[in-house]
Amino acid sequence: MELEHIEKEYLKIVADLREAKEATKDVEDRIAAVQQAIDGYALKVAEVNASIEAVSVKERAMQAEGYRTTYVSKLLSDGREALARAQELVSQKSYTEGRKLADQAGEHVQRASQALEELPRKKGEVDKAIPALESRIPQVKAAILEGRDIFDNISNEYAESTWRSIRGNGTEAENRVNWAIDALNDAREMAAESDWHGAMEMVEKGNGLLSEAETLMRSIHQLKKDLLTARQDAPKEISAASADIARAWEYINRYDEDIRESLEDDLRAAERKNEAAKAELTLTQPDHFKACELARQANDAADRVLVQARSEHEAAERQRAKAASVRRDASAQVSIAREYIDDHSPVVKEEAKRALKNAEGYLREAERTADLEGRISLFTRAEADGRRAYSLAQRDVDNSWERPRSTSDEGGMPEVVWPPIPVPGPGRSSTGRQPWGTTRSPGPGIPPGSSTPSGWKATGGSSNRGGSSSWGGSPAKRGRRGGGSSGW
Repeated sequence: MELEHIEKEYLKIVADLREAKEATKDVEDRIAAVQQAIDGYALKVAEVNASIEAVSVKERAMQAEGYRTTYVSKLLSDGREALARAQELVSQKSYTEGRKLADQAGEHVQRASQALEELPRKKGEVDKAIPALESRIPQVKAAILEGRDIFDNISNEYAESTWRSIRGNGTEAENRVNWAIDALNDAREMAAESDWHGAMEMVEKGNGLLSEAETLMRSIHQLKKDLLTARQDAPKEISAASADIARAWEYINRYDEDIRESLEDDLRAAERKNEAAKAELTLTQPDHFKACELARQANDAADRVLVQARSEHEAAERQRAKAASVRRDASAQVSIAREYIDDHSPVVKEEAKRALKNAEGYLREAERTADLEGRISLFTRAEADGRRAYSLAQRDVDNSWERPRSTSDEGGMPEVVWPPIPVPGPGRSSTGRQPWGTTRSPGPGIPPGSSTPSGWKATGGSSNRGGSSSWGGSPAKRGRRGGGSSGW
């Protein structure tokens, strides 16, 4: 027990040491990061200050050449401000945050230097961009005037629902042209003051506004094309829908008994949609989009109805074939059972006859039933009961062969009690033939003077004495009772 206690204490001490080691490493990592920030901060500040001074010198030189450097001055001012905040944070021992602000200051100064490098190029770009923007404005104005004419024609010829998507496009386009003119004027003023960066921003803004105005006009032109296409296609769509509806009706009428009524309702609904499409075209300001959509919906509905109608008819055909097959098998089975029971009626019991009666009832009911599923079910039941009736009848016939045996001799002949039959005297009848019931010489187990008729279901006798067996008797019993007819 003492050793176990010592082990637990030891493991606890090891765990504490491991945790302390990890904590120490974490502290060391943070100290290293702070030290790195401190060490790098001074270098970064010196680098940024040197960059600010270099860019400032270059800025003054560019100003002397007549360039306006407002944008560059703004970037340098942002850099100095960020550096001042960094110095303040470092004085508060926030070295990491101070280093981040020093990096931001460096980015501002770098952008200022790049802007100075771009000033000559920007001036050249502005000198070309302002005239290009100025020349573009009249072109867009002309496109707006053309769009206005198209819009007026559309609004006069077509339903309002068709041009709702471009309502207000003209006004919005005109507004954007006016704003582009304002941007052009601002660009000119900035260029006059050598504010090439600002001037270029205004030019880009003006061009963007003109592009938006052109997009608004393109929408009007595109709608015109779409409306013309819809006006041409609407009659074709209606005609195609009418043809598909007619095909569907022809198929339904041909196989009406196989197809459910709800499909006819669906087809009538499709007809109503197509009629609505036709009516739309007769309006003073028709909505050709709506007419095409209604006709297409009617066409799709007619196609679906035709597909479903074909499927239902084919399913009904398969059911009819199945019903005919089951009817054939059921009729054959019931017929076999009926004939067998009629042939062996004296020994067939009521259970088999009741089964036959049930089978015949199902058969008659199936013949009267129009529903295919019902017919198949009834024929199937008739076949099953017919098979059962035949099986029961066979059992009864087989059982009728059983007779009590004499126990005096092992393997002796069974004692058969025959009904009295009038037998002519010895010899032949007046026709010269041996009549039924001819007396034969008795065999073992038959009292002398007894006669053995030869035409009954079964006669006593061994295999070498003959005697008939019943039609269809089982092979086992025939083998035991002797020769005669079998299976005919």
